[in-house]
Amino acid sequence: MNNVIQMVPRIRNQVSGPVVDIEQFLHDIRSPLGALKIFLDGSDSQENIGLIKMCAERIEDMVLKLMPGNESQCETISFPEPLTSTLLTKCIYEVILEKSAELNQPISFQRSAESDLVFSKIQRMEFKRLLSNLMNNSFEACTQKSEREIKLRTFCVSDRFVIEISDNGHGIAPEKIEHIFKRGFSTKNSSGLGLSHAKETIRSWNGDLKILSWPNHGTTVVISLPIPPSQS
Repeated sequence: MNNVIQMVPRIRNQVSGPVVDIEQFLHDIRSPLGALKIFLDGSDSQENIGLIKMCAERIEDMVLKLMPGNESQCETISFPEPLTSTLLTKCIYEVILEKSAELNQPISFQRSAESDLVFSKIQRMEFKRLLSNLMNNSFEACTQKSEREIKLRTFCVSDRFVIEISDNGHGIAPEKIEHIFKRGFSTKNSSGLGLSHAKETIRSWNGDLKILSWPNHGTTVVISLPIPPSQS
């Protein structure tokens, strides 16, 4: 694990152009690393061993995406992740386990029976990354609350698989909602790439992302993805 972390500054120093992929890697890897530390501090139960393996596999995925196999070819330091038919609720559940541990925050997960076995063509690692960042947003929106609530719900509507991520945070002002997906716009003094990138990525999978928010009453992120005709 230490080798993975030590590799990143070395790669960054070799890249002469923008290092967006490296910075994103450093941002994304905090989540599985944080969860991994908590799982390692727990008991050596079979469940914890499975969770540790899950986090290790996610970190390995990140490193593989970062390194195409030839460190000398720094201009090709990242490569597109292929679309694969993915069991969506399995991915969601894995991210929930990781984020619950990392944030020390229970995350409710309700799913309809018909959504349990839905596959969709997505980029699996990118999907997990988006969910992780969206859950971070929900957590940060609730930091002023004495009792934080983060809930996920999945269900099917016609030929669409729907994911709702809800929180009881401070919400988003109506005048900001219309700008929320614009590249560079941020309510948190960040780069503003998060939601615009998420929407663009989900649309590339023929899906969509919407935000519903009520000031002082919370926010719900709604993701819809296509269900293949053979399953709908």
